[in-house]
Amino acid sequence: MDLATFIESQRPRVTAAERRRENEEMLARYGQLFDPANIPNLTAEEFKSFLYLKNNKHWWGINRQSGLLTRDMDRLREALGILVDENKPLRERLETLFPKGRSGFLKGLGRAVATPILAVVYPEKYGVFNTKSEGALEYFELFPSFEQGAGFADRYIAVNAVLNRLAHKYDLALLELDEVFGWFAPDEEDLEDHEGDGPVQIEGETIESVQRFGLEKFLSDFLVYNWEKTSIGQRYELYEEDGDIAQEYPTPIGRIDLLARDRDNADWVVIELKRGRSSDVVVGQLLRYMGWAQENLAGEGEAVRGVVIAGDADDRLRYALKPLADKVTLLTYTVQFDVQEVRL
Repeated sequence: MDLATFIESQRPRVTAAERRRENEEMLARYGQLFDPANIPNLTAEEFKSFLYLKNNKHWWGINRQSGLLTRDMDRLREALGILVDENKPLRERLETLFPKGRSGFLKGLGRAVATPILAVVYPEKYGVFNTKSEGALEYFELFPSFEQGAGFADRYIAVNAVLNRLAHKYDLALLELDEVFGWFAPDEEDLEDHEGDGPVQIEGETIESVQRFGLEKFLSDFLVYNWEKTSIGQRYELYEEDGDIAQEYPTPIGRIDLLARDRDNADWVVIELKRGRSSDVVVGQLLRYMGWAQENLAGEGEAVRGVVIAGDADDRLRYALKPLADKVTLLTYTVQFDVQEVRL
């Protein structure tokens, strides 16, 4: 199927009167919230509300780093102020937030969050550059080519030009085009919004930095939020791509739970969370992702290691991993609850 045919197949869905009304309401709410004049007064609760699909109506999963993003609200407000300041060239703003070859301005602020904010503040000017739009543009052979080592600013400006050209050609708003690309490769995962936090003990370390913890379902979110406080975080550094932390990292063969680099030698580390899955499934997925990373990510002299994190080391899992002991590490975690009486 070519792009024109696919767009026409989705046009009734994305241009329906009810859908356009939802978009207008969302743009009115969050366009005002992220207006440069309002950024200095932005609260954590207001910002977090935007990250949930039920409110933004378009983007699932961008709430994963909400805890990281709102941990330092002054820094977040400063970053957002830079992002939406049209008095400065877009390239200058993006190079400040996403400097080439260095850590981003704010941990957790990547393209998956930054470009939707640009899109709601300036919907006639900026499109969304995320995994889905990139995948669709690549499939239809419309993704721009870049010089090796091009920074995010270069890539977004080029991609945004393509998105604007397509929106004009097919008489769609940029948000409608974004939704078309979303339907091109819809997620098959559970889209339920969630927040994960709580007192948990991982590898013998009690961490009290959050208030609720969603058990195994939200273990990934908890680990990302508290990464530097765990022993695994002392050894490995979470990989970032365009400022996005490699959580549920997309590959052509599935999503890697967490992707990291060894702090000592820069080897790649594929981390899979057991989360109720069978031992055979987890080990099979881990090996598949390790093979993909070795072929597609690892450079000359770089190895790929694996880590499985499970609630307990049952025999099935231990025996499955035993022949891989030189390449795979098995970690376990425990969850602790505390109940306190409240004096009435």
